[in-house]
Amino acid sequence: MKLSLPPHKDDHLIGKLDAPIFLVEYGDYQCPHSSKAHPWILKLLKEYKGQLSYVYRHFLLVDIHPESVFASLAAESAGEMGKFWEMHEMIFSHFKKMSSHQIIHLAEDIGLDRGIFLNKMNQQQLMDRICDDNLTGEESGVSSTPAFFLNGLKIEGPISYEIIRSNIQNTLRGNPLSA
Repeated sequence: MKLSLPPHKDDHLIGKLDAPIFLVEYGDYQCPHSSKAHPWILKLLKEYKGQLSYVYRHFLLVDIHPESVFASLAAESAGEMGKFWEMHEMIFSHFKKMSSHQIIHLAEDIGLDRGIFLNKMNQQQLMDRICDDNLTGEESGVSSTPAFFLNGLKIEGPISYEIIRSNIQNTLRGNPLSA
């Protein structure tokens, strides 16, 4: 499967748009597998600094993860205040205690004003962005989280740090994933 929407300037991005390797994740903040993958991403970004760029996109599985909507809105609200990645990190770091009450405290812990933060969460444009991410995930064949795309091609099968790392190394050696 191919990524329906390539990384772009409005994505939540770590790295540069012209990096030789691009990893796009569709994740759900309440998904235990997305939470487990989070440290792998941080490790890979350090290991391949300057070569690897990373995009996080929302793919909410609300039927089984009802708090994921609030968590995604919280990350987007923090992003409106220049702290998407800080909130992203806090949500995954406190994954096991996820509740709306806890998330509001996390926002305060990273220095966000509670009133402004909550007000921004009610902006329709934030929900629209989350829905757009979900739609591009569906168009790209995503059905579960986390789903990873390396240079636009979906990494199929079970996902682990080793599998993602191996695919990155193969791509850097000129042996990219096949469509």
